[in-house]
Amino acid sequence: MKQIIDSLRTLSAELISGTVILDETIIDSYRRDQSIGYIPGRPYAVMRPTSAAEVQRIMRWASMQGVSVTPRGAGSGLAAAAEPADGSIVISSELLTSIEILPELQMAAVEPGALNGDIKKEAKKFGLWYPPDPASYEFCSIGGNVATNAGGLCCVKYGVTRSYVLGMEVVLANGSLVRLGGPRLKDAAGYQLKELFIGSEGTLGFISKVLLRLVPHMETTGTIVAVFRELDAAAQAVVGVKSSYTPSMLELMDVGAINAVEDATLMGLDRSAAAMLVIQTDDEHAKDLLAGISKTLEKYSPTEMYSTMDSKEGETFIQVRRLAFQSIEKYMGAGYEADIAVPVPRLPAFLGAINEIARKLDVRTATVAHAGDGNLHIAIIPPEEPTTIATRNSQLVYDAVFDHAIACGGTITGEHGVGRLKSAWLSKMLAPEVLELQKQVKQVFDPSNLLNPGVIFEPAEGISQGDGLA
Repeated sequence: MKQIIDSLRTLSAELISGTVILDETIIDSYRRDQSIGYIPGRPYAVMRPTSAAEVQRIMRWASMQGVSVTPRGAGSGLAAAAEPADGSIVISSELLTSIEILPELQMAAVEPGALNGDIKKEAKKFGLWYPPDPASYEFCSIGGNVATNAGGLCCVKYGVTRSYVLGMEVVLANGSLVRLGGPRLKDAAGYQLKELFIGSEGTLGFISKVLLRLVPHMETTGTIVAVFRELDAAAQAVVGVKSSYTPSMLELMDVGAINAVEDATLMGLDRSAAAMLVIQTDDEHAKDLLAGISKTLEKYSPTEMYSTMDSKEGETFIQVRRLAFQSIEKYMGAGYEADIAVPVPRLPAFLGAINEIARKLDVRTATVAHAGDGNLHIAIIPPEEPTTIATRNSQLVYDAVFDHAIACGGTITGEHGVGRLKSAWLSKMLAPEVLELQKQVKQVFDPSNLLNPGVIFEPAEGISQGDGLA
């Protein structure tokens, strides 16, 4: 360990002052993201580069020393992908925050530490918009968004992060920098390698710049809120709406989420409701779409339905949805969160099965969903009295969520990534030959397994992650 620390001090002298952090108190603040369930290791140092050249120098050092690297964005992740192993270094993108809007191309060139919300603000100055909008858009970084292929509330119409990444610069494990893609909307020249890095969770390289596609900003919006006495009716309504329409947002909150938000806001939400849908449209035919969607919803007997073409009024309901996660954590307790996605027609059966399992095992849950694209966030609420049986039952429900998602032809993660928490289910979801191909891709880009070892794939036999601190 002393040899590594001495080498880090030498490296620190070569870089801009403050780039290398060795203070254990400060390092400790970089050990966790927002996930629950993984005990992070203790890294040797935190690196805060201010340029791609510094990232290259750091990666060369790590490669020479055989020290593993954990890329870190804003720490908003929920799968422990940014939580380091023992004897590693963390490379934070927090000082790489430049944003350049290219209006003539309807694109933006951004560094990985730029926040999603700041990109939106800068784009709006030019009448443009960056659509992917995770609930954490105000404090999540674009580097993290690309690393997890993040989605958000507008994915049902506009797609996920992958749909907007045109190019990127990446620092590889050996310190070399490669440029992939570019300012072009069509490109059929060879393999599109940038696609491999989208959703790679820091396991293939450190993304040092991203070129994003923007779209014209949409001003006209219509919003519907529909309340249901039965969760199944709400889920069936989602299927009905999606079979005929493509709204820009189609969100679902169940009774647990509704009550948590009502505890937080005292807005007068119906606490007896089993589910609430928040739907939005945003094009020049928004009013007609709103009327058509409302007519479809009526077939599923909502107890209450309200629609508005007032964008400010509509935003109030959108904020109800955005408050769901933090309200659940504050008023119900911080529990395990499963981020799965299933084909939309399977939503009613999936929700029914999971709720029945949770009921039988007496486990509290709260569900918030990007229902229009089948992506559900299910919080497994910790037991009030954590007995052995109660804790076991919570784990059984958590396991059932993933197992049922796979059985429905879905995925174990819609937008948060596999990270360190879901790798056990990856081998259940993917065929052995597909999983082996993915591991071979990792081997090509990172033959020494230095980049986020243990993320996505379970640690390979013989790989040591803690000898440096033993």
